[in-house]
Amino acid sequence: MVMSGATFTALDLFDNGIYGFYQVETDGTINLHQDASKWIDLNGRFDITDGGTINVYGGSSTSYWPQNDNASITMDGGVLDFKDHGIFVTTSTHTLTTNITGGTIRTAGTFACNRTDFNPTGGTIELYGPQNANLTMSAGSMNNLTINKEADALVTTASTIDILDKFQIVSGIMELLPNAVVSQFRCNVFENGELRVTEGASMKIYSTGEMVIKGGKLQVLGTPANLASIIGGVADCDHLTIQDGGTISASNAYFSGIFFGLYVSSTGWVDPDYAFTNCTFENGYYQLLRIENSQDLIIHDAHFPSASASNNIVK
Repeated sequence: MVMSGATFTALDLFDNGIYGFYQVETDGTINLHQDASKWIDLNGRFDITDGGTINVYGGSSTSYWPQNDNASITMDGGVLDFKDHGIFVTTSTHTLTTNITGGTIRTAGTFACNRTDFNPTGGTIELYGPQNANLTMSAGSMNNLTINKEADALVTTASTIDILDKFQIVSGIMELLPNAVVSQFRCNVFENGELRVTEGASMKIYSTGEMVIKGGKLQVLGTPANLASIIGGVADCDHLTIQDGGTISASNAYFSGIFFGLYVSSTGWVDPDYAFTNCTFENGYYQLLRIENSQDLIIHDAHFPSASASNNIVK
């Protein structure tokens, strides 16, 4: 156990993996270093109670949870940071016991999960650093997801991602490839962030949720034969808003189930090269598309197939 304010550093792990019991308390730090020829798989127990930090450096490849022995993670705050490699929460013959109610699990690489019993009730998964990375979940869920990559670093997903609460892009690019479906309750894209929804991909917003582009970029670019979509999930989401210098580019896209409609505020912007060409809007309430900025726009072939709102478009 590392007490509050103390630091423990292992310059090289003897075992080929992470074994044993590591517990850290508030403001305490554990640094685990592994050489490049050995693994950093989790085969032991991490307890981060009251908000300490465990940093894992080095290793030969992705950290598998678990791999060669039973493993467990308990977190109610603090940080678990894999500095150099990704994380794969995988099915195996060994058990993985988790009690994650807070804190942040960070990785500079890929995050993947295929365990049905990985469902944190709190905390955040954060992808950071300069590397391009993949995000893959064939099972399980996460409570919060943060993309905090450098500059033009790209995170891609082609799977179904279930985010129970908040999804935010602080910096870097998140791209939903064809057939990807990302569901969340709240989505924010900040100034240095970009969200790309490509052909056949969907962003789903849970009932009463919201999606706000706060200075960042949103691209919803499909093809005539395979639309990109942003839709309310089980029922109408509250709103999709472009504001604070944010930009939307949309063509061959489908917007549905947005209660207050797609709203471009006076501080938002529409990309004139992709100004809702061949886009479909339906299943709103007050209006389907509202643009309050001062730019002149020509919108070609927008579709409003049902009288589901008080107004189709307001400018």
